[in-house]
Amino acid sequence: MGAIGSPVQSIATSAPGIAGSIGSSAAGIAAGSALGIAIPVVGVVLGALIGSLFAAHAKRVADAKQENQVLNSLIPTVQQAVSGVFSALNAGTATPAQGIAALQAIQQQYWQAVAQVENAPGQAGSQSQCVTKAGAGLHITGTSSVQNPPGSNFSGYGPVAFNKSCTASCGVGCMWVASWVNVGIALINAGKGTVTFDGVVGNTYGLQNYPSLTVTYTPPAAGASAAASSIASGVASVASGTLFGFPVWGVALAAIVGIWAVSR
Repeated sequence: MGAIGSPVQSIATSAPGIAGSIGSSAAGIAAGSALGIAIPVVGVVLGALIGSLFAAHAKRVADAKQENQVLNSLIPTVQQAVSGVFSALNAGTATPAQGIAALQAIQQQYWQAVAQVENAPGQAGSQSQCVTKAGAGLHITGTSSVQNPPGSNFSGYGPVAFNKSCTASCGVGCMWVASWVNVGIALINAGKGTVTFDGVVGNTYGLQNYPSLTVTYTPPAAGASAAASSIASGVASVASGTLFGFPVWGVALAAIVGIWAVSR
């Protein structure tokens, strides 16, 4: 899978990764909860992943007032999160429904993250500026059935216009983030496939160029997927409740670690 930087590892890909970082995984789950990510819906693994990535981004740009500074941290964060969702899906540690919910949560977190700069001077826009138009939007290649229209090499997602009412954060959200999320969901619904999205184009105000993003969906065989999903579902069920009045995120993670240790 292509992404900015090295492939997403740790909790997104395997139980051993969770075993090696119980503390950071628990912090990721707590961060996800604080960010408003519905952990029972997206699952413990994806909830922790998304929470950790966006919490780290928020810390990096806590006092930022300029949208291009925010975007230079946020775009890699979103790409890593999207790649992490497909890593978990391909490993069988997340169900298709959880993957779809996670992609939608990533899009929500993007718009929440750029809200802090969209009302500053010279910066404007929101998700309300996004439109869908067949045969337009971001150029993509790969599985033709998820292109809009099928076989067109376009995603169909973009802003009404790139202008003073829809500046960089709005344009990136309406074209790139919307395409990554919506085409990604279409890929999950298609059952398998690969899509490559054109890279993000920078500007003269400080936004960097970012390379293309490739996502591949190759779900595991039914038996392997069922076993992984059973563990993940059991952990999510436990994690959504309390034990003797206390949250049981730690217990949930310990259960995964224990299962992994016994299987070695």
